[in-house]
Amino acid sequence: MSVRRPVDAGWFEAGARYRRAVLERLLDREWAYVPITALLREPASPLRGRPFRLFATRRGAAIADVVVRAREGLLLAAFGEREAQEGEERELRGVIGAAAAPHSGMGLTAEVRRLEVLLGLRPRAYVDHVLMTLDRGALPAERAVPTGVVTRRARVRDTARLLALREAYEMEEVVLDRSRFEREACRRRLRRSLRNELVYVAEHRGRPVATAATNTRGVRVDQIGGVFTAPGRRRAGLGTAVMQALLRDIFRDKEQACLFVKTGNSAALRLYERLGFAARGGYRISYYR
Repeated sequence: MSVRRPVDAGWFEAGARYRRAVLERLLDREWAYVPITALLREPASPLRGRPFRLFATRRGAAIADVVVRAREGLLLAAFGEREAQEGEERELRGVIGAAAAPHSGMGLTAEVRRLEVLLGLRPRAYVDHVLMTLDRGALPAERAVPTGVVTRRARVRDTARLLALREAYEMEEVVLDRSRFEREACRRRLRRSLRNELVYVAEHRGRPVATAATNTRGVRVDQIGGVFTAPGRRRAGLGTAVMQALLRDIFRDKEQACLFVKTGNSAALRLYERLGFAARGGYRISYYR
């Protein structure tokens, strides 16, 4: 005879029937959890076709804490305000079970740290960022596009034209070990982005010189990434021009945009502040293998 699990019995693996409850838990602060809401939203996100596992705790009938093990071993977490319980580390490890070791963790800095304590993870490296948000209607008056520059939405057919710019972006902003950079994998990521996301390009005399894109599309909030201006073309208003075009598109149906920027990238921080973005706290990406 089976025993009914108490409603506050700790971590459990949540199935599809908990999708709506998890979304309700996260939507009030979706700007902090877009990678999770994008996996769970309806209509289905392109991410939904990729395998992920969802773990949660409950407080009464409501979801309290959420941990997701997403594609390629990425861990995402959203914790409630309750205090950690005795034995919780062992419990969560037991629920996650024999899944392959995670590759990385991403989210609010305090929540990534807490997850690492619960799972006994020690990052080999981490990168700290500032998480920023912009509400629809708070975008300042647009600045004029620099002379000779055209901004437009890019499509899959633009893959070859944008590849060099994407490679430069990944080498400067994403890759930790440049010796392991794979051009073909970069091309596949770019093509997938052009197919599934909003990608905007600024062109000068027909040549791509700057890009900005969504990298995750949630329910009410889109997360921006891939903002990059070619070296030698910076401080000329190109980043502002391409971001303005992207934000116009985002705000056609979303209430808010968010992004995270490396803490030491003062030029990018100034750009986003000029566009009306406000800092909301620390954001961390940890790498475990």
